Amino acid sequence: MPGSTPFASINEVEKTFKKLAFKPPTCDGSRYGRSLQTASCQEALLAIPRDQREITFGKRSRGQWNINLPHRFLSRASPTLSTNVSMETGVRLTFLDCRTADGTCAIEITEPAVGFMDISSGFELARAAWAVIMSCVYTYKQEGGRADGI
Repeated sequence: MPGSTPFASINEVEKTFKKLAFKPPTCDGSRYGRSLQTASCQEALLAIPRDQREITFGKRSRGQWNINLPHRFLSRASPTLSTNVSMETGVRLTFLDCRTADGTCAIEITEPAVGFMDISSGFELARAAWAVIMSCVYTYKQEGGRADGI
C-alpha cells in the first residue's frame, strides 16, 4: 500500500499488551543489540516448543531441569521452505525463502531474578519472546529487549 509502513505502530503494540495482560518488555539496543531483522527473530521464536505442558528450567549446577539456564533459541543463517495458500485460488505454494533469517537473533532464557529455578509452559515462553519481538524488533526501533515476570 502506498504510504504504509512495515512497522507496528506504538498504539497497536500497546493494545496487544492490554489484551495479553502483562507488562510490555523493556527495549534496550545498547544491551540487547540493534538493527535486528524481524524475520530472523521470528525464526528463533519458532524454535521454542509451543504447548501447555509445564517446563522446568533452572541454573545448570543446581539440579535437573527440562531446560538448563542460560539457554538460547537461535535463528539460522540458511534458507527455509515457506508455504503460502493463495487467497484467490486456494492453491498451496511452497518455495525456498532465502530472505527469512540471517542467523543473528537469539532468544535467551536467563536465570530467574529470585531463586534458582522456575516453571512455565512453552506457550508462555513463546508469548514473552513474541512480545519482545513485537515491541522492540518489529517497531521502528529494531532493537533487542527483555521481558520479565513470565
